[in-house]
Amino acid sequence: MKRHTALLGAVALLLAGSAGLQAATFGPGDHWVDTVTEGTYTAGIQGNFDATILGVGAVSFGASGQMTVWHGDAQDTPDPLDPAHLNQVDVEIVSMTLTGNAPGVGPVTLTAGDGVANGLNDGPLFSGGTVIEAPGDPALADSFFDIFFQVAIPAYPLTIFNKLPLQVSAQIDRIPPVGFAYVSVGPVNLYDAQNPDGPAMAQMTGATYTPEPSSLAVVGIGTVVLLVRRRRKHLRPPKP
Repeated sequence: MKRHTALLGAVALLLAGSAGLQAATFGPGDHWVDTVTEGTYTAGIQGNFDATILGVGAVSFGASGQMTVWHGDAQDTPDPLDPAHLNQVDVEIVSMTLTGNAPGVGPVTLTAGDGVANGLNDGPLFSGGTVIEAPGDPALADSFFDIFFQVAIPAYPLTIFNKLPLQVSAQIDRIPPVGFAYVSVGPVNLYDAQNPDGPAMAQMTGATYTPEPSSLAVVGIGTVVLLVRRRRKHLRPPKP
């Protein structure tokens, strides 16, 4: 019985921890940007990319994975036409890992983020941005990220990276912005990580990615419930 009680207590803690993985949601509604407080969220990602690679040519490929995003507290921008209004939020892609298969190239892995959730530049893949309430429509916000990333191509082998940011944008009505497609603003050149001062090895000509709900918390809770059921069955006294 003591072991059973201890197990249930441990399960309660695990469930509480799993629930904590689900980040707070801000929006939709008018002036939802005003209500944002510091935190992080994790989302699944579906992306589509267009690139031109030296020696291969133009390629298009899909990639999927997960990213974690930090957002700060809502703040007042120094806008004399909009004083004392908390209409901006700083954001940062803390980590992003996407995998896919590019025709003529093989498996690829795209990574971004400096790994530190604070909105500061703590490494070469720092990818910051902002969320700003849309002028004239307080229910919407313009969201931007300047993404620094690298792409590993094991078949060559080769790792390429961008020196100038790939800017992506979307108009969103909530954080996390699940279901809103972020689209790149313009192309960026990609360089060989082993020869960063050499010529560009590729160019990312277009990118689109869409955050999706993360199933990690749900999977965690389901696993715990299954373990509890199995444990209860094991502890159940035999029938007379």
